[in-house]
Amino acid sequence: MNQMRISEVADRVGIPTSTVRYYERVGLIPGPARTASGYRAYDDAAEARLLFITRGKRLGLTLDAVRDLMVVWDGTNCSATQVRMASSSRRSERTFSGAFT
Repeated sequence: MNQMRISEVADRVGIPTSTVRYYERVGLIPGPARTASGYRAYDDAAEARLLFITRGKRLGLTLDAVRDLMVVWDGTNCSATQVRMASSSRRSERTFSGAFT
C-alpha cells in the first residue's frame, strides 16, 4: 500500500491541500492514518476517492450530490439512492413534458 503525505496526494489529484483537509472535515473522505510524527498518511483508496470527488465537481455536481454518489460508489445504500434518483428523474420528465403542452 502506497502511503502519501497530504501534499503528495493533493498534487496527484490536482487540488490544494486545504481542499483535502476540508473534504476530510466534512466527511467526504475518512480521516487518514497518521505517521509516528503525526503527519497524515493517505493511501491509494483515499486518492481514488479524492479523484471521484474532484471529477464530480468538475462535472458541476454539488458536494451533496457527490456525497450521495459516494454511498453508491462505496456499495452501501444503493436502493435508497436509486429511489431518490428515480423520483428526481420523474420530476424532471414532468417538467420537460409540461414545457411542450
